[in-house]
Amino acid sequence: MVKLATKIKAFSIIESMVSMVIVVITFSLSAMVIANVTTTGISSEKQDAYMLVKTMRDETLKNNRFIDEAIEIKGLLIEKTILGYNRNEELRVLLIKALKGEKTLYESKEIIIITAE
Repeated sequence: MVKLATKIKAFSIIESMVSMVIVVITFSLSAMVIANVTTTGISSEKQDAYMLVKTMRDETLKNNRFIDEAIEIKGLLIEKTILGYNRNEELRVLLIKALKGEKTLYESKEIIIITAE
């Protein structure tokens, strides 16, 4: 057998195993984080509901259209209701809900001032 004159630098088995354990732990933690983010994130349906409610709110305030309405868009029912607020003639509650069946996806409630023009 031939003997080498210089020593070859290499990792020992213990060092290799420790580094593999660190990599496995890192991957498993990142997989758990990704799973949590994807399950608790906002669905595209809820994003659509949010955008439709905000659009209806903006149009109501812009056009001074303070009446109760229900509109169906993209399979979602958008209900707008104007409610009284604490016996004050100028204040109202603008309540807008986005519903899919019986489930409320998004709801907006805001106090608005209605002035007689």
